[in-house]
Amino acid sequence: MENLKQIEDFVKSFETVNIDFDDCDSFGDFKQEGIEELDSYLQEDFGITYEDLDETLKKDFIKLLRRDWNEYF
Repeated sequence: MENLKQIEDFVKSFETVNIDFDDCDSFGDFKQEGIEELDSYLQEDFGITYEDLDETLKKDFIKLLRRDWNEYF
């Protein structure tokens, strides 16, 4: 991936403001919504999907989601 640094920065600074917390009954729902949201941005901006990310970056993203979930609830 030639844009690796840009992708890393994008994923690590991803904002979950577009996810409706009220539509999520559990962290699992919120995580799925977050992955789908990130996936659409990755496809549009970088031509890749969430599955294309390395495992470390996926884990960092899940930590970001967990932090936001815990702050909301």
